[in-house]
Amino acid sequence: MDKLTRLGIEADIRRLIGHYAHLVDSRRLAECEMLFAEDVHMEVLGKEYQGRKAVRGWLDSLDAIGGPPGKHMVCNHVVSFHADGRISAISDFMVFKDLDGRWASTSRGAYHDEFVYEGENILFKKRRIEVLFAKAKA
Repeated sequence: MDKLTRLGIEADIRRLIGHYAHLVDSRRLAECEMLFAEDVHMEVLGKEYQGRKAVRGWLDSLDAIGGPPGKHMVCNHVVSFHADGRISAISDFMVFKDLDGRWASTSRGAYHDEFVYEGENILFKKRRIEVLFAKAKA
């Protein structure tokens, strides 16, 4: 694969990850669901979700967490091209929420993703959301 092709794929991946963040933050969940392949496999906090409809159920559960929707900040994308044809990436994230007039980070971690193209569109094929929790002070 030539460098220009790789750069184009990396741009598609950054756009997909950013689009996911914006859609989740604005609770446009029907659109967000379509960023996942039909046979996607996702893991969050030890729970596994198989298929786009299961992922949509997880997305719908975000409102049950409570509080206002947050604002994602996603960075440090590292894209890898594997010999078997897989394309993966790891990205760091933080979610900020307005807590009584003060913005605070409410979650942070890393996205571990694999992707697939369906026609011209790149989609999430696998997603593992690694959430990192701060240690409580003793």
